[in-house]
Amino acid sequence: ADHLFDGLKNKEKSVIYRHGFHYKNRYTLIALCLLSALIAIILSFLIFDEKVIKIGLLLSFLSLAYFILLDIFKGKKYYLLQKEIVIAFIYISGIWFVPLIWHERMPDKIILIVIVLLLLLAWGEGIMASYYDYENDIKDNHISFTVLFGKTNTKYFLITLHLLILIICILTLFFTFSSTYIIALILIAIVNLSLLSIIVFQKYFSKNEKYRIFGELTFWLFSLILVTDLF
Repeated sequence: ADHLFDGLKNKEKSVIYRHGFHYKNRYTLIALCLLSALIAIILSFLIFDEKVIKIGLLLSFLSLAYFILLDIFKGKKYYLLQKEIVIAFIYISGIWFVPLIWHERMPDKIILIVIVLLLLLAWGEGIMASYYDYENDIKDNHISFTVLFGKTNTKYFLITLHLLILIICILTLFFTFSSTYIIALILIAIVNLSLLSIIVFQKYFSKNEKYRIFGELTFWLFSLILVTDLF
């Protein structure tokens, strides 16, 4: 949806390939989005309880409000409306709200730390993408974290952020004996170091948008937690 929105905004003038692709195939992609949304709504009412549906609707309205605000303030440097943190928040909320509601109790401290770390990772991945897209974002008049703060500041911020996440992971490991928590923290550390490597080895990852492909694929590592639960 984010790429469709950007593609429709710049149309044929889009410099960024994925935005141009979404614009050229907009009718097919819009139809697929609407079909997927309809299927998701039907399945939600069949499977989830009322609380989960309300949270889902709230996140949907927040997403819609975000796109409306982007259109209202397009081209302006809004420091409090950074798309990277908004997308990260909605993404992590969508993952964690359902299990938190189902358990109907306050999660323990380790779970809260894991949630915060995942939010920081998702935020960092978005900022990393904006770092590589800086020149094209300038041409397409997109406002991103890197456009707001500059490439040099963004690079140092990302390195600091990933080192902070790594330190928190290591310290948290000393306070848990749960195998599931330990595996989760190790996976977070691996994903974190993978994202850090994308910033360090720019020459390699800048070719053919490897930074985006590798950055998004690293999050699939978290599916290994499901595999470990089978044993």
